[in-house]
Amino acid sequence: MRIDLHSSIKLIKDSNPTVHHKLSRALEYLDSSINIKRSIIEGMRPTTLTHLGLATALRFLADEMSQVNGWRLELDLDEDICALPEDASLALYRVAQESLTNIAKYAGAGHVSIGLFRSGRMIRLAIRDDGKGFNLQEIDRPRSHGLAGMRSRIEARGGRFEISTTEGQGVAIQVSLPVETA
Repeated sequence: MRIDLHSSIKLIKDSNPTVHHKLSRALEYLDSSINIKRSIIEGMRPTTLTHLGLATALRFLADEMSQVNGWRLELDLDEDICALPEDASLALYRVAQESLTNIAKYAGAGHVSIGLFRSGRMIRLAIRDDGKGFNLQEIDRPRSHGLAGMRSRIEARGGRFEISTTEGQGVAIQVSLPVETA
């Protein structure tokens, strides 16, 4: 459709300016729709995760978020962790993504660290920040569905999700997934 529109615009350029303008606008809408579709698909399953693995996808995500938010970033990612089942790698990626989003929105952090490693029969993901922290009892409030979603995503795969925080001292999230599940 895009190729046909583009060639029609070229053919009609001088002979009918009104139709040329309308076709050009239609092409802009089509390009915008294509970009939205790509963004939705990327949001469902990031291509870096699919093609380059969890450690590389986490590195890209963390680098981008740290540049935007001005964090000092510390990464300790075991690049040898590969060939995880899709649902396990996506679950770990989404926990990291939600955690970094929360840090950006609420923490006021200057330093963020992310670790990904294999420990025995477990894959472990650790995310820490030096931000404001919060009252841990707030997790059960109806508005804190992001943390509850992270916990349920991991526990549904037989893993453990732990969070520790003290107001004024940052947040630490520890995730463990069994290798059999991961």
